Amino acid sequence: MLAVDSELGRILVSSNDDAVGRATFIHGGYDYETISTIIALLERAVPGWPHGGVILEVGANIGTTTLMLARHADVIAFEPVPGNLEILRCNVVANQIDDRVTVRGVAVSDVAGFVTMELSGANSGDHRVRLTDRNGSLEEADRDTIRVPTIRLDDDIGDQPVALVWIDAQGHEAQILAGASRLLASGTPIVIEYWPYGLRRADGLERLEALVAENFTTVIDTSRAPGDDGHILEPGALSTLRDRYPQPSDYTDLLLVSA
Repeated sequence: MLAVDSELGRILVSSNDDAVGRATFIHGGYDYETISTIIALLERAVPGWPHGGVILEVGANIGTTTLMLARHADVIAFEPVPGNLEILRCNVVANQIDDRVTVRGVAVSDVAGFVTMELSGANSGDHRVRLTDRNGSLEEADRDTIRVPTIRLDDDIGDQPVALVWIDAQGHEAQILAGASRLLASGTPIVIEYWPYGLRRADGLERLEALVAENFTTVIDTSRAPGDDGHILEPGALSTLRDRYPQPSDYTDLLLVSA
């Protein structure tokens, strides 16, 4: 592991990680501007946020986002991959936020049990739940795999107040939301990665779009500046984003809000 000092504290990264780890080491952080923008949009869309609830971070990776979220509320961080999990726990302790961050070494899905994770050899942020053995544009069939335990948010969270669900699960977002019906019904705001390629591989694109249309009143495409055409969408129009992000590497983050 390597250590880098950032505006949030000292962050440990893997020297084998050519994506999140490398960017964090070079720039002293990872996606801080994007995360800050999303939080600002959330505070405008939901007056008084966070209302005393916890933040559920699904797909916490090594904790670069966790450190920022913990500035706003207590965090429950879910990360199933052992290598990421070890560094995540180190970063939480190293920055003395273990009183505000609970780390859970499990994946989140629509079933409780076990799933197969396919591992990226060079990008700690691109480990994925494997739901198909077919190869894809990013050569997924060549990846090593491991089995990890899963939980459903409906079973795990109970009546605990939740201020925000932050999901970055590399195409597994539909399954995660399907296992969180009580959170959806509660009107809790949710941030998700919308990655058409990954969602299609997980057979989740149409399922995610349907869940958003059924449960939210506003969709904000956070990668577009306020005032841009398409910055705020009707939930039923989410499928229009498919053409905006057509390449396998194209994605955006969406803020989902209920009135």
